[in-house]
Amino acid sequence: MKILLTTPKKIVKERLDEFFDPALKNLPDWYKNLSNKKFTTVNKCPAFIWTFKTSYLIRTPCDVMVKRTGDEVLFEPLNHAVLKIDFHDLEYQMSKDQYGDYLALKFQFPMSIKTSEPVKALFLSPFQMYPENNRLFTSASGVIPYVHKKTPVNIFLFFHKQTVADLLEEYDNEFVIHKGTPIALVYFPTESLPRLEVKIGDFEDVMLHDEHLTLKEPAIKHLSKYFDEWKERSVLGKLIWRYVLWRR
Repeated sequence: MKILLTTPKKIVKERLDEFFDPALKNLPDWYKNLSNKKFTTVNKCPAFIWTFKTSYLIRTPCDVMVKRTGDEVLFEPLNHAVLKIDFHDLEYQMSKDQYGDYLALKFQFPMSIKTSEPVKALFLSPFQMYPENNRLFTSASGVIPYVHKKTPVNIFLFFHKQTVADLLEEYDNEFVIHKGTPIALVYFPTESLPRLEVKIGDFEDVMLHDEHLTLKEPAIKHLSKYFDEWKERSVLGKLIWRYVLWRR
């Protein structure tokens, strides 16, 4: 399978491996050192092995300045060509009682993803690789169905309000989330890591809110229209589609 990343920014294509790279190429030292152990460790665990084998690691493409100005806390990317940040009100969108202690930020990369075959990719926290950042934030886990439409690359991060406040107090009202900080893993349920191709182009025709699913609308019904083109032109697609319909 092939992943096509489309971006209007030449700088993104030139520096892509700095923030979108195979997880296997970014294994932390502590994991590599496990091979020297004489007892069984997680480097023999299938869950770890498969996650690293077919995942891409996503890092911050630039420094992000966190600064307190009066009563406001600002998260400012220091290179808007490669990153934008949007805020989400968790108390409104989710639950004040459950998520009132968190800030929700959407890290928006100027690129879209399109895959050569329909696949449901899983976004995960990189905690099992780099736990040192978990005190400050954790990334939202979720499944994204990549079909024949381009889909924006957005990473949702939940920041602990108290930790942000503590760091601002410690570092005189500002601190930096450094470029290259691991923020997410994107796992593909495939036998091998999908090949990556990057091109310069427009990515505005992405999947927007009118394409979102609801709990009242079964995913199989919603996604069926996207599989039509693929299943019609592929023998494998037809076989898979028949299996999907049979499973219903």
